[in-house]
Amino acid sequence: MDVYATEEEQVESIKKWWKENGRSVIAGAIIGLGGVFGWRWWIEHRQQVAENASSAFEQILTQAGSGDTATALNQAQRIDQEFGGTAYATFSPLVIAEVKYRQGDKAGARAELEKAIAKAPDPGMRTIAVLRLARILLDSGDAAGAAALLSRHPATDSFAGDYAALGGDIALAQGDTAGARNAYAEALKKNASSAALIQIKLDNLPPAG
Repeated sequence: MDVYATEEEQVESIKKWWKENGRSVIAGAIIGLGGVFGWRWWIEHRQQVAENASSAFEQILTQAGSGDTATALNQAQRIDQEFGGTAYATFSPLVIAEVKYRQGDKAGARAELEKAIAKAPDPGMRTIAVLRLARILLDSGDAAGAAALLSRHPATDSFAGDYAALGGDIALAQGDTAGARNAYAEALKKNASSAALIQIKLDNLPPAG
């Protein structure tokens, strides 16, 4: 199973949203306080922090993509230390988890994703981390643990299809062919990612008895 085959587009969308809107959200909240001394300085300060955090995160993406994993790991620690109050402190564990998983360090990847879940600034980001952690658990043979994780963190509407697809994989791993069939059908109905692959899985199931 390729844990990282289906959510990359959602991560990129969230990252772009934050870069385009995060500063205006921060500025709007501060302006709303009205009359607070030094608010202009505070806005400029927060904008500078966001820009620096964004630059640091882009470096992680570049380093991880080029195979410079040691530098990427060091950069992630820097983001935690210097930009812990930004959304990039959640983004970096997602990238580092992928690096560690591809290195064969499943325990390390799990720890990073658990950190991302705990720090997630919004339900969408949390859901991405939950899906990845559940896939690692399933890939490690812990189907029950994967199912329990999904149960503890219900899907947002936009990820309902991906939850159903993973639910199908979990059911299949547990020998529940009927449950897998129902889950895959639901995933297709709810526009899950990788619909073609889900359809293949569904078609390959034995006929209903």
